[in-house]
Amino acid sequence: MQAYRLLSVRWNMATTSLRNVVVRLKVTRRLAHWRLYLLAAATISVCLWLRLMRINDVTIVDDDDVALRASGSFYVAERRVVSAINCSALFAGKKSEISKALEYDKSHSEGRDFDVVRYFAGPHDCDRFRSRRGYPSRPLSDEENLFPLAFSILLLSQVNEAERLLRAIYMPQNSYCIHVDKKASPDIQHALMALARCFDNVFVTAEQLDIIYGTITLVTAELNCMRDLLHFNKDWKYFINLASEEFPLKTNRELVKILKLYDGLNEIQQVNHVHIAKHTKYKHALLPCDRDTESPSAVCMTKTDQLKSAPPHDLVIFKGSRYGAFSRRFSDFVVHSAVSAAYVEWLQDTLIPDELFWGTLNRNQHIYPPGGSTGDRYINNSPIRAVIWEYESKGVKCGGKFVREVCVFGYADLPILYMTPYFFANKFYKNFQRLALDCLEELHVNRTLHLEPIDTEYYLRNLPK
Repeated sequence: MQAYRLLSVRWNMATTSLRNVVVRLKVTRRLAHWRLYLLAAATISVCLWLRLMRINDVTIVDDDDVALRASGSFYVAERRVVSAINCSALFAGKKSEISKALEYDKSHSEGRDFDVVRYFAGPHDCDRFRSRRGYPSRPLSDEENLFPLAFSILLLSQVNEAERLLRAIYMPQNSYCIHVDKKASPDIQHALMALARCFDNVFVTAEQLDIIYGTITLVTAELNCMRDLLHFNKDWKYFINLASEEFPLKTNRELVKILKLYDGLNEIQQVNHVHIAKHTKYKHALLPCDRDTESPSAVCMTKTDQLKSAPPHDLVIFKGSRYGAFSRRFSDFVVHSAVSAAYVEWLQDTLIPDELFWGTLNRNQHIYPPGGSTGDRYINNSPIRAVIWEYESKGVKCGGKFVREVCVFGYADLPILYMTPYFFANKFYKNFQRLALDCLEELHVNRTLHLEPIDTEYYLRNLPK
């Protein structure tokens, strides 16, 4: 292996330096005592070790790419090992290991994450960045190469998390659109533009929006990325939208095998939910929030006393998730159809329209959505996201903590996430039980590098109908 060859070269350099020391010791015979010889040998050994390895709290990282495997122009991390904890024990749910991880958190409140803004603030080498961070430069299989995917990543300020997510889902045959919130700092904007320039298949969308949650801006941002990706690459088969605080539970190869079973069907949540009327009966307007928020100047979609008109094109409204796996033909339909444009306009003054958009267009068969379906799809039978909502948990325990009614996953959730059929997990905080995400990344790398048979029976039984 390249790593071992490099290690051998450095060891030969070190032994050559040792011989030179010995020669000098012989010339100066008064100093040529065995104690000095041992001291010189020990010093050189320590220097060699420090040069070879840089040690941090979580991983052992080779400072000069010793931990990278080179095969032609292909680089991927040979090991991304969590050394502070036994990840296998955490995935098995061992309470003693969870306690150990919690103790680790107390003494390591601040992590040593790769700082994207700092790295790209000055001169940088894209080749070195890609190899050091473990981005593949060729497809891992012919099957993946012939079935490229497209992704969007939306973020406000979580730039380090976004880069870590990109690294996890990255393959050179895929295409990636990053939407960074218009409110993001200039440093973040610059860093993401610089990062994107290091790849031929990653770009930052030109039209950046001021994202306000609960408004149509989330839908518009996704449509902008979807439109850009349709023009950017003519070959991708499915579009998957992500947020920066998520992480994949399936490898790219697993996603390809699963989505090939869908054969053009969309994976979109869609149910006739009791809260639909609450969101759509009356017009809503952006007004100062009447509840505690992080910012006193925050605005929220607030119900007015004006009734809304009926939806356009006789659409029946269905509720679902803002996330999905959308076929290319459906993506083209959503971006270019008059029905979609009219529906986006109608949703402007509704509450949380991102949960009403995708499922409605997918399920109304009289508008002929490509890959559409008529059956109910929700968290119980739609494998797109592992997410626990506080108001819908129905006995499903959150092992981490709830923030704004969504579970932030922690150590106690790892056994479920290890076994789940879901594609992605939402969500993680980098400073909350951080080793949980480290262990998931270790698992994801291992599954990517060591191809194993994929059980597709669950997905075949639960295809959209």
